[in-house]
Amino acid sequence: MSNRDSGCGDTDMEELTNNLNDLLPLSSECCIYKVPKRLRGVNNKAYTPQVVSIGPLHHGRKSLKAMEEHKMRYMKDFLERTNVRLEYLFEKMMEKQAQIRASYAVTIKLREHDLVKVIMVDATFTFEVMLRVSLPSLQNENDRIFGKPRMLRDIIYDMLLLENQVPFFILEYLYFLAYSNNTIPLERGLSIITLTYMLFRNRVYKRPFHEILHKFSQPI
Repeated sequence: MSNRDSGCGDTDMEELTNNLNDLLPLSSECCIYKVPKRLRGVNNKAYTPQVVSIGPLHHGRKSLKAMEEHKMRYMKDFLERTNVRLEYLFEKMMEKQAQIRASYAVTIKLREHDLVKVIMVDATFTFEVMLRVSLPSLQNENDRIFGKPRMLRDIIYDMLLLENQVPFFILEYLYFLAYSNNTIPLERGLSIITLTYMLFRNRVYKRPFHEILHKFSQPI
């Protein structure tokens, strides 16, 4: 059967060929996923950041624009504290761009430079929050986040959301920069894992065991 007989013209074949060629190989590095529609349909708000976007999946939402200036201030603080040049960090992130993109289960439509800018700002912000939780001496008295406990709580809740993430290896790289430049007091055994633990410790609701037992004893 010819293309004409099947109703498939040269333009259609060219489009299909281009679509096939544009498919990227599935990556074993994928670690950040979208919430299934069946869960989001039950309670969309529970899976959507309310204060801050972290990573590309919710970047640009109008309701989260207010936090963008705070994120930029935190990145500026990180660069100044670690004596890392902005250009240097950008170049290093560009080298990791393909690995960053492969970390997401969905196709990220941002251009390479735009994706790297989002990850740079959001990752340094995340890392700075982690540092300031564990090292209160790094908190500024005029800090609009740590000066408002409710704001910090809401930000940490958003950081727990499945879609609101940056690849962990990026945070590990920022830790390496902070540690190697010896400008942040990390000598007290504050590994990146410890910083992560300290961030969420006592800030995440843990349902009492009797509530969990009661829930699972109910008929479905």
